[in-house]
Amino acid sequence: MIGHYGKIPDIENTTTPTPWQMIYFAYGSNLNLDRMRERCSSARFLFKARLNGYRLVFARYSTTDCSGSADIIYNPPAEVWGVVYHIHDDQRTELDVAEGVDLGSRKQFTLNAEREGERSQRVMALAYVVVDKGDLQLKPSAAYKTMMVDGAIHWGLPTNYIAQLKAVETQLASASPPATTAFSRSAPSQLPV
Repeated sequence: MIGHYGKIPDIENTTTPTPWQMIYFAYGSNLNLDRMRERCSSARFLFKARLNGYRLVFARYSTTDCSGSADIIYNPPAEVWGVVYHIHDDQRTELDVAEGVDLGSRKQFTLNAEREGERSQRVMALAYVVVDKGDLQLKPSAAYKTMMVDGAIHWGLPTNYIAQLKAVETQLASASPPATTAFSRSAPSQLPV
């Protein structure tokens, strides 16, 4: 017995490990909660966040819809807005597959996301970036852009950022693949430092 509180509890029996292992910064189509939940049903919104010093581009050609998919590149003083989700660790592989990690087209990248309204609070989060950044002038499909804009509106991202997303030009539905598509697994990524 210790004091008037009784026996010291068995730590192993009272401590429940948290299943939330992955803190994920979404800036592309995964801004859309329906899209995110299709990929990872455990996804839980934490907060809106800004990534300072990066710019949104469409640097990966998607064979699914014959258009560009979102990526980020280091480009101060630009900023990219997104949301931070908790993802259950057992669904990390599913998200990796959805993002093309298994194909070598994207890889995980750890970054400092700045929580909205709290300049001093930065959170280490995982994002996915294109490995072989080819044509930075690719355009997303109208459906992909709509997922991004709808997600940005749903989460209440800044109106000027939503306007930037709305202004993104889209790929024509019948467009063929660009001449310089980046599918190579052999070229290492030149990620920002």
